[in-house]
Amino acid sequence: MPNASNLKLKVTAGSCKDRSKCTLVSINDPTNPIHILSEHFEGYLTVRVKDFNGISYSSKIIVQDEKYFSDTKDTSSIQFIGKFKGRYSTNDILWGNDFDEPIKSHLPTGTSVGLWALKMIDAALETDLYAPEPWAYSPLYSTMTLLRTSTGPLPSFPVFTRLNEDTSSIVPDNQSLSSSLRREFFAKESNRRTVNIDESVLVEGDFSHPFINFNKIAVHLPVVGLDVDILKYWNGLPFRYVCKTRDGNTVFFCIYFELIEEEKEKKRNRIEKEETKENDDAMSVD
Repeated sequence: MPNASNLKLKVTAGSCKDRSKCTLVSINDPTNPIHILSEHFEGYLTVRVKDFNGISYSSKIIVQDEKYFSDTKDTSSIQFIGKFKGRYSTNDILWGNDFDEPIKSHLPTGTSVGLWALKMIDAALETDLYAPEPWAYSPLYSTMTLLRTSTGPLPSFPVFTRLNEDTSSIVPDNQSLSSSLRREFFAKESNRRTVNIDESVLVEGDFSHPFINFNKIAVHLPVVGLDVDILKYWNGLPFRYVCKTRDGNTVFFCIYFELIEEEKEKKRNRIEKEETKENDDAMSVD
């Protein structure tokens, strides 16, 4: 089992699942979000991690967004703003995790209890962790912790603060629903199929929770109050969040959470810098 003290969290994001095309995220730095642009989606996203001490593209690590975490027990947040290009029902767009390899032999004791607990919180959650390519997905509109929809253009310089829940622009009769009532409403497939969105709708979502402790590399399972030392079961794969269509044909954006051995990462960066310098020198000679 790797030593937790030798591992650093690295977060990258992009418009597809190809990790080589993803960009390093500046954690706890909402003024420098990642711009996502593809034929399917345009928007921005930012990631917050409480007490962050991972890989940063600058020499200064922002330990945490003090204002965001000051009034919450959440330990992490993925927040986005953007427009889905095309027309979709709210049943079509999913949010969750998947893996390219089997993980069943690495699942911790109590996994079934943990899934039961998560479904108590997210009634629309569907999973198959024993598949050759395991997955766990929910409809985006029912699983987001906070959600706001409106009309108007995508801002060029979005301001990321804690959202005020408001989906009145898309729910029937322009109802003003709390976050819990909105999740309850969109947990029903019949409701999701009646609500459609297109490029005129600006969507802002915040997926935040207190379940993952990136410092201890542990997961706290709600309802049952069980703490799991993930490092004991880690198989080296990154943890991937994906926003995609239900049929799997379209990926809107993707975020990778990886545990990196710090020395290996420094060596890789040093080699990349040397290769870049050699290429620049070669071009200057030409």
